[in-house]
Amino acid sequence: MTTNSSLTADDLDPPRPMEAAGQGRAVLNQIAAVFEGWALTNPQSAALMDVPLPTWNRMKAGRFKGRLDQDKVTRAAIILRLDAAVAPPIRPPLGPAWLTRANTSPGFEGDSPLFVMQEGGIPAMLTIATMAEQLRMRQLG
Repeated sequence: MTTNSSLTADDLDPPRPMEAAGQGRAVLNQIAAVFEGWALTNPQSAALMDVPLPTWNRMKAGRFKGRLDQDKVTRAAIILRLDAAVAPPIRPPLGPAWLTRANTSPGFEGDSPLFVMQEGGIPAMLTIATMAEQLRMRQLG
């Protein structure tokens, strides 16, 4: 472990693929619970994880036998990060409902954060998670 506080990209390990059993199953269970808490539909959930709807249905039901590749592990990590940012005791405008409401802030053009993430993929997910974390920090002061 390095004691240098200035890390570079070379110091960070990228997310590693996971088998659907074991740790991968635990991650999928967490993601399904987050999506349920956010009141997302199955098509919205599938789009956010960038999988076909039948695959999402298998993932959610614990019947997915495949492998969570780096893309899916990255998406899951961002979703968990975003969920922590919008979790209570946050007051409006954040909270799970914030994700599905139209947003007039710069960069949203009236679209919801969920729509922007679905359309923009991982880069948009990272941007919105960071934005939510910053809003949370301001609220918690």
